[in-house]
Amino acid sequence: GVGKSTLLNALAGDELAATSELRPCTSIPTVYHPPGAQLDFATDTHSVSGSALENLVIVDTPDSDTIAKAHRESVVHVLEKCDLIMMCADPEKYLDEATWSLLRPLQNERTIVCIETKASQVPSVEEHWRARLAEEGFHPAQYFRVNSPHTFDRKLSGGAVTEEEYD
Repeated sequence: GVGKSTLLNALAGDELAATSELRPCTSIPTVYHPPGAQLDFATDTHSVSGSALENLVIVDTPDSDTIAKAHRESVVHVLEKCDLIMMCADPEKYLDEATWSLLRPLQNERTIVCIETKASQVPSVEEHWRARLAEEGFHPAQYFRVNSPHTFDRKLSGGAVTEEEYD
C-alpha cells in the first residue's frame, strides 16, 4: 500500500505490475526479470518476464504489515535471495514495526536503500526516518524521495524530468 508496484512500473518504464490507489495489489512475491533469466526463487513466487527491465531482476513483495501469515513468510524467503533491498515506505508507514522486524536479521548482510514514496503529498520524513534507522543500527546506502506515479506517466509520455518527480 505504499507504492512498491507503482515504483516498479516507474523503474521499468512499462506497466508490468498491477497497481491500485485503494488497496495493495501484490499478494505473493512477484519476480520481474529479463527474458531468459535463470532464477533461483522459491515456488511461492510468481514470475513475469519483462523486456523493459533489461538487466534487472526486481521482486515486488506483499506488504510487510500484512495480517496474512503466508504473505509475511513468503517475503522472508524472498529477502534471503536478494542482494539489494529497496525499503519502500510512505510518510504514514515508514515506522512500521512489521517491516523493521523483517529487516533486522538482514541489516548487516544486505545493502539497503530507503525510498520515501508519495513524496509530493507531504513534507519529507527523511530526517526522522534516518534517525530511527540509525537507532536501529541500519545504515542505508542511499535515500531517495520519489513521486512514482508522476515518473511513470512522464516515462510513458516521453516527457522531461520535472521537479515534481524527485527531490
